[in-house]
Amino acid sequence: MKTFVRCIAVLYFAGCAGGAQALVTSYDNLSDWTVALGNAAVVSDPFDNDIGQGGAITFDSGVLSTVWGLFLFDNSVSLGSFHMAVSPEGVYATPYNDWFFPHPVFAFGFDFSEVAPGLASVVIDDGSGPDSFELYAVGTGNASSAGSANPASVAPGPSVYLLGYSGFAGFVSDSGSFSAVRFYNQAPGTLDAYNLDNLVFATRVPTPGTLALFSLGIAGLLWSTKRSP
Repeated sequence: MKTFVRCIAVLYFAGCAGGAQALVTSYDNLSDWTVALGNAAVVSDPFDNDIGQGGAITFDSGVLSTVWGLFLFDNSVSLGSFHMAVSPEGVYATPYNDWFFPHPVFAFGFDFSEVAPGLASVVIDDGSGPDSFELYAVGTGNASSAGSANPASVAPGPSVYLLGYSGFAGFVSDSGSFSAVRFYNQAPGTLDAYNLDNLVFATRVPTPGTLALFSLGIAGLLWSTKRSP
């Protein structure tokens, strides 16, 4: 009995490894993303408070944002938005911007603006393997007030995209969880400067069955501890 009960607790804390592979679904609007969450607890970060540029900064929501080198106003918050630019070569802008959530989440999303088609993208992994999503493709590319995604001419550097499109990009894992998200630019020889706003992320609420298994595991551990010589 002691061994059996300990195994139950171990299986719970290990996340019941060996189950079905998780599925990640993308959403292009906040309403559908919210419906997909059910009764999950949602954290919102409107980026209302300015945060100075740094190699690593922490948002008000607890998310840690890091970059591989500082350029212009990258990795900073001002005027109600998070500012970033990414370039594959890492010469004129950081090649990667990594966000680390304060705890594992099963869903997250944000508004974006000034994103150019085919450039700014994210890599996420909910435990079933990495997936890559282009922000413009996910958010359907609604034209922003800036109105254009044509590159600015900046010699001798890359094609620099300062204007672009706005939209919403949201992601939900049906059974996995995300610890981090990586932003990058998939088009060599380009630089995409964009803004993000209204970050949201959600923690899965345990089901009654999961809570019962957890309680059984804890009770078993306490029972076995008392019975140990």
